[in-house]
Amino acid sequence: MTKVAFWGTPGIAAGLLNLLLKDEFFSVRYVVTQPDKPRSARGREVLPSPVKKAAQVAGIPVFSPTSLKKEKQTVLDANTSDPVDFHVVLAYGKILPPEILDMTPGRMVNFHASLLPLLRGAAPIEFALLQGFTETGWTLQKIIPELDAGDILAQTKVPILKTDTRETLYEKLTDDLQLNALPVLKKFSQGELKAVPQDAQQATFCGKISTQMGLIDWSQSAGQILNLSRALGKSPGVYSFFRGKKIKLAFHLDKNISNISGPPGEILQIDRESMLVAAGQEGIYVQQCQVEGGRSLAANDFCNGYHPKIGEKFG
Repeated sequence: MTKVAFWGTPGIAAGLLNLLLKDEFFSVRYVVTQPDKPRSARGREVLPSPVKKAAQVAGIPVFSPTSLKKEKQTVLDANTSDPVDFHVVLAYGKILPPEILDMTPGRMVNFHASLLPLLRGAAPIEFALLQGFTETGWTLQKIIPELDAGDILAQTKVPILKTDTRETLYEKLTDDLQLNALPVLKKFSQGELKAVPQDAQQATFCGKISTQMGLIDWSQSAGQILNLSRALGKSPGVYSFFRGKKIKLAFHLDKNISNISGPPGEILQIDRESMLVAAGQEGIYVQQCQVEGGRSLAANDFCNGYHPKIGEKFG
């Protein structure tokens, strides 16, 4: 039986932890996750992370340090008293200090949601959409002090459709992980994977996603705006301004970009299902509108309620 420690925080990591717990090949000795914090819609209730919940149900020791750097000794002691063969990391959310990496040199591995060396960093799923990629995937890599720069052990590929959004791509990657993670980890534990150094010259980087990124620049091409909308998904989403009010927008992803153009942000056409708005040298179809303080409306309901006119502008 292979003894492992698991590091992770969100639901996708809890899914992988549950797979490890159910497989007789592995014995999860302890779990490290982020501290309890407000996770309800209104932020009033302090809750454990999904990974902590899964560990508690299984009766596995769980550590949730507020500062891993300051509280690393607890984890070091756990690893000394019950040494593991390797550590599995998925979306833990904090940088691992050198003392932690030195517990099992070369035996700490991380699942990263991109085809490294592309999109090292915090939000590879969103940036794959933002940059218009046609495929992404998972990379199992060795963890080193430099972020996402460790040797590649294995990769799986996931296609990206033009209609994929943050939510649907997340689901695709979750399904792929559920299918392929355990076979890959078993091969690693048995020494069957060859570590391949990354080509640093090919590396690209991505930061965190913020609400401010969602402000639409109508002078950009329709394709760029669609990619931004796909990347930010339902939350935080993309937005503009209309008659002085902030308005959250969603676009038809299965409608072709129109060749009709006009001043950026100007409403060019209104029909039963959408509004055609000028973007760059093209036109883009608005599907949903949510004025601040209101609920999300289909474009035709928005038009019936607010009576926008051809020639009015967003932005």
